[in-house]
Amino acid sequence: MSGKHPLPQEEEKNDAAFVAELAKLGDIWVNDAFSAAHRAHASTEGLGHKLPAYAGRTMQAELDALSKALEAPTRPVIAIIGGAKVSTKIDLLENLVSKVDALVIGGGMANTFLHAQGIGVGKSLAEKDLAATAQRILEKAETANCAIILPVDAVVAFHFAANSPSHAYGLDAIPSDGMILDVGPQSTVRIHAAIDDAKTLVWNGPLGAFEMTPFDRGTMVAARHAAERTKAKKTGVGCRRRRHRSGAKSGRRRGRFQLCFHGGRRLLGMDGGQTPARRRSFKERLGPHPEELASASVSKDGPGNRD
Repeated sequence: MSGKHPLPQEEEKNDAAFVAELAKLGDIWVNDAFSAAHRAHASTEGLGHKLPAYAGRTMQAELDALSKALEAPTRPVIAIIGGAKVSTKIDLLENLVSKVDALVIGGGMANTFLHAQGIGVGKSLAEKDLAATAQRILEKAETANCAIILPVDAVVAFHFAANSPSHAYGLDAIPSDGMILDVGPQSTVRIHAAIDDAKTLVWNGPLGAFEMTPFDRGTMVAARHAAERTKAKKTGVGCRRRRHRSGAKSGRRRGRFQLCFHGGRRLLGMDGGQTPARRRSFKERLGPHPEELASASVSKDGPGNRD
C-alpha cells in the first residue's frame, strides 16, 4: 500500500512484537492473499509461525492454475514476459525457456536483448551491462528449442512523458536520441500470431511504458486479443492488470508473485517454515465452506442446489 494509507513499519519489517499482537486477534491464519504471498510481512508471513496456518480457497485455485500452466500444460505453451529490467527476471527467463514453446519478450527488458544482438536502441532503457546474460538466455532457449520473439519495430518518443509525440520505427532506424516506449504495429502482429498458436498462455509484465498513454496501447491491444482468443476460458494464468480512471493499476503485486513462482523462488507467504501438512488448503483442513454447508441443508430441488 502507499499514498494516504502506508503500511505500518512494523508490518513491513515483520516485527516479532507486532506479529504477536496481531496473533491475539484470531485463532487460525488463512492466507488467501495470493498477490502478496511473496512478501515477508507480518500479516503475510509472520502470522504463519504464530497460528495454525492454511492456504485459502482463492490461493489454492491460483496455485493450481499456475502449476497446470507450466507443470502439465496443454501445448503449445506461449509465455509473454515484459517489464523494465532483465535483472529482476533472470531466474524467470532461464526457467521458462526450458518449459515453454515460445517466449515473447517486451517492455524495457526487450531493449537489453536487442542491444545484446548489436541493435541500436538510442536512449531507451536498457541494461547494457547484462548483454552477456541476455545472450546466454538466447543460447539456452535455442538449445531447449524455445522460440524467442523479440520486437521487430518500436514506437519511439523523444520525451518520457504521457502523450509525447511518437512514431513507429523499424529496428534498423531507431533514432540515436529516441526512446523505445512501446512495441510497434508489426511486433503486435507477431505477438497476436503467437497468442493464436497458444493452447496455454502465461503472461507477466507489460510490453511498453504501460503507465503512460499512448504507450500502453501495445499491452492493451495484445491483452484484448488474448481475452478474445481464450474467451476467458481455461487460461493458464490470467492477465488481470486493469486501468482505473485514476490511472492506477491493479494486479501489480500479482505479477511479482508469478515472477517468484515461475522463477523457482521461495514464496515466503506460502511456506512460513511450516510442514506441507499445515499448508494444505483451508477447504481440505477445515471442511466445506459455510455456503456449501448451507446449500447442503436444502433439498436438491430447492434453490440451494448447485448441480
